[in-house]
Amino acid sequence: MLSKRESQLIELLLEEENFQPASFFSEKLNVSNKTIYQDIQKLGQFLNRFELKIEKKPRIGIYLIGTSTKKNDAKIFITSKEAMSTEVKYSSNYRRVYLFANLIFKTDKKDMSILKKSFLSVLQLCVRIMRKSSNIVG
Repeated sequence: MLSKRESQLIELLLEEENFQPASFFSEKLNVSNKTIYQDIQKLGQFLNRFELKIEKKPRIGIYLIGTSTKKNDAKIFITSKEAMSTEVKYSSNYRRVYLFANLIFKTDKKDMSILKKSFLSVLQLCVRIMRKSSNIVG
């Protein structure tokens, strides 16, 4: 389980397109450089699940290496885990945003039964939400 700070660090790494020094991340998260390096050590195993790797270059910085698809997968996972840890996960707005994000960032075809189980809701509700989401896009 990731801490809130570790999740925030991953989100920052996902946003960056170039190497950034540890001080950049430590300022954003209000922690020391040493804490950033300790968090990076812990994140290795988590990031391996998404085939992502943090590269550190002395006097240059830190960068997250991986394909954009894998980075999007990690971003969706982190975002959904954060939301699932609160009461928001049961709101209709959250379900719409989650389904919409999956429609945009995922290229494979959605399996409705998986989405249904995610929210402990009925299949018709998922279909209705997806239709509303696709109307927004279209």
